[in-house]
Amino acid sequence: MSSYHYRNHRLPDNERSTFRNGLAQRMVVSPGVELYRVITPLDQFGNGNHIFGKYWFTHKALTQLRSLMQVNGCTFEEAARAKLAVNEVWNPKMSHLCKIRMQRLAFVWKGGARYQHKANTQKKVAYIGDAEQIYIPHISIAKANDQGDRPLSELATLIYNRPLEEVIRNGGW
Repeated sequence: MSSYHYRNHRLPDNERSTFRNGLAQRMVVSPGVELYRVITPLDQFGNGNHIFGKYWFTHKALTQLRSLMQVNGCTFEEAARAKLAVNEVWNPKMSHLCKIRMQRLAFVWKGGARYQHKANTQKKVAYIGDAEQIYIPHISIAKANDQGDRPLSELATLIYNRPLEEVIRNGGW
């Protein structure tokens, strides 16, 4: 097996449309790089977001979101929803922050998030997007965890999945 995961040179059209102007830079992420994701944890009915989803953001974007939150007096959820352009259909609560550390070299696509409408029924309101997002194909859970509490991926290790309130209160970004 190659040392690079997922060498496909073409970003699928449905994923390309999530980047500003459809532009994303293909790049390699090295082991040790830490990335973030805001999720709504899965409930007993399977509603919510998987920890190892395909879209992540960088520490640079995290710093920008925290600054936006402080300057504008908004919540982290509001800042993240606006700049990452995540509507409520995809991620209803955005209540938990996940942090991963890449374990293998992986091809990814990086670019500004494209604007998205607030909800399917409210076309006149949009989240502006533009925060730097990372699309990681094939990061999903590789196998079930015997303990049931630490999802696994071949590409990355979960450092934490914590409620946003706890992360903000304890400063454990």
